[in-house]
Amino acid sequence: MNKKRLIIPVAVTVVGAATALAGIVRADAAEVPACTVTYAVGNRWSDGFTGNVTIRNTGTTAVTGWTLGFDLGAGQRLAGGWHGRWAQSGRAVTVTDMGWNARITAGESVTVGFSGTSKAGDPSPAGFRLNEAACAVYLSSG
Repeated sequence: MNKKRLIIPVAVTVVGAATALAGIVRADAAEVPACTVTYAVGNRWSDGFTGNVTIRNTGTTAVTGWTLGFDLGAGQRLAGGWHGRWAQSGRAVTVTDMGWNARITAGESVTVGFSGTSKAGDPSPAGFRLNEAACAVYLSSG
């Protein structure tokens, strides 16, 4: 009788551990793009500015098809952009590749830019995300 009691808890433990391990493997198997973003203000004037954003693929595989998201500072609005399809909702800005710049090979970068209006100074954008994965951010003086 002792053998039957021992086998059931061990079997439950093994099945539970295998299920937990399978969940970990699935989470690790999804590739998350590794990236850095360098942001620099190009020009400033009384109520506006231009921003240049360089997205660098620091991963080991190419990123094909990308969307970069970030948040502008309070009082800032997107006026237009180049080298991407730009949109803003509230403070959230997204820029999507243009097709010709959709592939960022490992170790390479792509630069996009935008113009904006500002009523509250020049706070730097924050929360840069490439295909929903957070990027390391470097602020440049120009």
